[in-house]
Amino acid sequence: ALAGVVTSGSALVDEPGTRTFWYYITYVQDACGNVGPVSNMTGGTLDYHLGDVDPVVALVHVGDNLVDLADVSDLGFHYGTTLVLNDPFNYLDVGPTTNFSPNARPTTDNKVQFEDLMMFAINYGVVSAPQMAARPVATSQVDEVALDIPSLPAVGQTFSVSVLLRSSGDVKGLSLQLAFDPAVIEPTGVEAGPLLMAQQAQSVALAPTRGGVDVALLGTDLAIVGDGEIARALFRVKSSGSPSIGLASIQARDAANRPITLGTASAPVAPRTPIATALGAISPNPIQTSTTIELSLRRESRISLDVFDLSGRHVAQLLRGTQPAGTRFVSWSGRGDGGAKLAAGMYVIRLEADGVSQARRVLIVR
Repeated sequence: ALAGVVTSGSALVDEPGTRTFWYYITYVQDACGNVGPVSNMTGGTLDYHLGDVDPVVALVHVGDNLVDLADVSDLGFHYGTTLVLNDPFNYLDVGPTTNFSPNARPTTDNKVQFEDLMMFAINYGVVSAPQMAARPVATSQVDEVALDIPSLPAVGQTFSVSVLLRSSGDVKGLSLQLAFDPAVIEPTGVEAGPLLMAQQAQSVALAPTRGGVDVALLGTDLAIVGDGEIARALFRVKSSGSPSIGLASIQARDAANRPITLGTASAPVAPRTPIATALGAISPNPIQTSTTIELSLRRESRISLDVFDLSGRHVAQLLRGTQPAGTRFVSWSGRGDGGAKLAAGMYVIRLEADGVSQARRVLIVR
């Protein structure tokens, strides 16, 4: 197909109406109509950003030349899906590419997983915080990962396995699979850790499989830096016994989507003082009799920890006053300020501290 004609002193920018991968050749024709030899074919080029899938117009994912939260949310909603022939969500399967770069031809693998996440993350065009905002600093030139596995709680209770990362600034995305005994424990989800939230850029933590943990920092040329808890894998205890939790597999990529070899840390890599103020895990959730709420403070701060119903009415004050830096755990019995048991339903626990406001929903069941 003729892309265009360039005359002496002019230039051509080709913008095809179809989103695909294009190859080009050129040839010269003189004023008499004599045609010169055809050039070598180019290596090919994309005319759109991989991951640019929203908005949808007439059921077609036309994109808007920007990979943003709408696109990443679409990916996250279908993350871990195995696709079939003519699957309506095939548009999310953009990786791996022929050379793993975001500019190469997608080869696809019929799964919505880590390879696709890396394409979305590298092409992501919005950073959520000022460029001068404080970020963690690397304390080592070694890139390592480790697991922090707690003692098993009682049957029916939930717990989290911390994924600890030491990154010198090379790791943009991380994908790992945990081994576990499914007769003893079952996965319930994944959430971001304080190190990921402290990067001052948009990020995601997703579960592609049962016991899988994928994290990525969104934005061109951005990578994770610092030491600490990058994510948490959440589990529920089904029966007594050894959970046999371990690291089955791991892969990491840099900002150009090139593989990185991660070592296994011989000692915990979490810092003594949290690098970010955050409202952490609430376990168990749903609540029958009581729950434990994790708080992290990066410095001494005045804090308030309160419970609200979904109408916004304040129902319980859990913690108020100045607290030292560090991690602490607050117990709550599911009762209001007057001591009476709260009715079954959804509630919001909100933390206000150190200029940070965070909230998590909890469900009370009776």
